[in-house]
Amino acid sequence: LTQAISVLGGLEQFSLLFQEYIAAEYSGVIFTRDPHGGRELIAEIVDGPCEGLVSGAVTPDRIRVFHREGLSGNADKRIARVFGDLVSVENHFGGPQDIEWCFGKESWWFLQSRPITTLS
Repeated sequence: LTQAISVLGGLEQFSLLFQEYIAAEYSGVIFTRDPHGGRELIAEIVDGPCEGLVSGAVTPDRIRVFHREGLSGNADKRIARVFGDLVSVENHFGGPQDIEWCFGKESWWFLQSRPITTLS
């Protein structure tokens, strides 16, 4: 810490952020709208943490569904629990979202959400 302050030119005020690590059983990315212009929700899911998916090292399971159709009885149970919450996230942030998430400790965790910028 002393070295960090020295490198920053003696600044004595700074912030540290601590986040709990969640050991993910499965994780992924959900686009509340297809980033290539389609109207479907797209969920990409991998076993374990999401690093392999976002780095391109792992090929995910992919689910495409129209919002109005909802998830049918044979839909992937990994996202069925939070399907309705995805519309709430989109409404909260005012538009289509790219959401990174994981499931661990018997709970869903939305890790980050950002606007899908490729849509016109």
